[in-house]
Amino acid sequence: MSDLLQAVIQKYTNRDQLIQEGIWRGDLYGVVLGSSPKQFDRCTRGWIWRTLVLQSMENDHQNSLKNVDLVPVPMISVNRDCDTPEHLGVKPEHDGEHGQEHGHEHGHGHGHHSRVNSLEIPIRKLSQGIRKLTPRETYIHPLRPPNHHFPHPYHNHHRSDTSRSAPLLNCEELVEEMEDTDDDMTLQDTLEIIDLDLSRLIIDDIFSDPKVHAEMRQIMFSYLAHLSLQRNPINCKLDLKDRKFYYKQGFHELLGILFLQLYDPSSTTESKSYMRNTLFIFEKLMNQVEPVFYSEKALIQWETTTFAEMLEVCAPRLYSKFYNKDSDGQLTNKHSNMIWLIRWTRLLFMRELPRESVYIIWDHILTFTFPLKTLISSVIIMIILQLNDVLLACDDDMDDLIEIMLHIKDQPSIIGLNPVELCSMAGNLTEMWHLQNYNDMKLMVDKYLKPVDPHRQRMEDKLRLKVQQSLNK
Repeated sequence: MSDLLQAVIQKYTNRDQLIQEGIWRGDLYGVVLGSSPKQFDRCTRGWIWRTLVLQSMENDHQNSLKNVDLVPVPMISVNRDCDTPEHLGVKPEHDGEHGQEHGHEHGHGHGHHSRVNSLEIPIRKLSQGIRKLTPRETYIHPLRPPNHHFPHPYHNHHRSDTSRSAPLLNCEELVEEMEDTDDDMTLQDTLEIIDLDLSRLIIDDIFSDPKVHAEMRQIMFSYLAHLSLQRNPINCKLDLKDRKFYYKQGFHELLGILFLQLYDPSSTTESKSYMRNTLFIFEKLMNQVEPVFYSEKALIQWETTTFAEMLEVCAPRLYSKFYNKDSDGQLTNKHSNMIWLIRWTRLLFMRELPRESVYIIWDHILTFTFPLKTLISSVIIMIILQLNDVLLACDDDMDDLIEIMLHIKDQPSIIGLNPVELCSMAGNLTEMWHLQNYNDMKLMVDKYLKPVDPHRQRMEDKLRLKVQQSLNK
């Protein structure tokens, strides 16, 4: 046990104290760490996250740890009538006696499924994963209804020219026609895309280890198996091979951040407690993230009814930058901000902020003190306030604005960001929003944007004191 972890454990003897004093009051990042902030090591932050979430789940009968467990990943044959590597123009890696592509699949006939622990088999190399990431939607304009197909690329080599001339629809009209079930995939497609995404996970070198890849694969599949039951309870009557699974890119990056802090290479193969802990925390987090930020309908509703309204209350001038209105008061750039909001929300700031700042924000998120959809809105607003001068100086060109929001990492105010202060103020904004103290929200933001000069403050205090003394005479 590191000295830092020992100091944290000694100072915070229970979960409530860790949440109230350590995280939201910020003592954890100041008193424990001393005057010069340091980064927590993985062991320390892993203990913090386990304490925040696992103790909460143990006290919550609906989310009992007993109800969440690792699911063995089925081993499936990749041979198909028309999707074989030979059919796709890819030479098999192994030309065995029976023509199997992968050594671990010998003895399994076409379409055979068997449930085995994924940690006990080698990870097969993908031959079809890229193709699976380019489904039919590739040939549909993103803002046209699903029944408006463009010609197949083999029949029209100028598809991009056609797309530019296509009439655009209102995003809300399109989303009304969307069904999240359109994203559901078969077991084989799901496993292939999971393997492909995990193979491209570069947030740390440990993810290039085949053992870690296999563990992440099982954790992710376990979550998807549980999610399939939440989305459609009838799946409990179906075998895994017959179910449809819902997976979107971004799941693997969120899981990767959690796994990175909880991973214990010294753990025995039999226990793998860190895998279960990662799954428990991931499910708790995704129960709030997935329904709001990974559903197109819910994401647009969140932007309209939560984020945009909070921004208008807190910072009207910045709101007018992001949401331009015509002379009739109608928005001219409705949902244009989705271009950057979708990445900020779905990846919980992983691409926008320094890694240690992201960890501190996640500390606050994992306390689950506030509903995540309002807390995330408040955090985004506080980040935008760091860019206040840059954004207000920007011309009324939405493209320029979006460009700034997609590349904020290089802004000096973001590099020098104080994540502890940001989270504290975001928590205050969230609480005021739920209490409908809109005037206080505006006053707090105005005070933050225009800090009082200390010298001027002292002069005003002296003047106020003299006036008070004169009145008392």
